[in-house]
Amino acid sequence: MTSGTTSPNAGGGRLTTRRWLSVMLLTMTALVLAGGGFGAVALRHTAEVSNRLADRIAPARTAVGQLEVHLLQQVAAVRGYVLTADGALLDPYRKGVDAERATVARLANRRRATPYSQGRLRSGTSRRRRQAMTNTS
Repeated sequence: MTSGTTSPNAGGGRLTTRRWLSVMLLTMTALVLAGGGFGAVALRHTAEVSNRLADRIAPARTAVGQLEVHLLQQVAAVRGYVLTADGALLDPYRKGVDAERATVARLANRRRATPYSQGRLRSGTSRRRRQAMTNTS
């Protein structure tokens, strides 16, 4: 037999209270730092989406609403002209065309407008014009 003293940590691999608290403190610190990092990433993404909404999407939606109004003015003017054959009723049509072109130019010149969105703008404008003219017949 060997005679010797054994330390409390030698046999079972137990942690002392001090080590247990240290491990828990380090674990909680790591979790807080990880949560802060994830929160910062989420906040940055939210800010980017919010800025895109305020800077690009909302003004574009407003311009599209104006575009629809101008197209409706054109349709009403053409209908009035078709019914009465009065050339004076085409003045709102001409104003609507000018306003439509100005709105389309504003949309096309928006900062960071992609070729995809510009193509959709052109096709949407021509499609709506065809629909409006078809509805007047």
